[in-house]
Amino acid sequence: MPRPPLAERKKKLYIEMRRRRRQVMRSRFRRSGLNIEALYASIKTVQQTTTIAGHMKEEEANSYGSNELREELH
Repeated sequence: MPRPPLAERKKKLYIEMRRRRRQVMRSRFRRSGLNIEALYASIKTVQQTTTIAGHMKEEEANSYGSNELREELH
């Protein structure tokens, strides 16, 4: 029996790796004793902090650029 094409083998391997990764994450989550609400809240907090920090950096860059432009005009 001939071997399946390389692309098909890679796809199956990738799917198997994803399935295994999910199993590992589930088992770690179960052992940790957290509930899903706590996990969701912690993820949201990290996302919000990252987003806020990103906006602050953008605002600083924008204000710096506009100050530079004002100085050149005067």
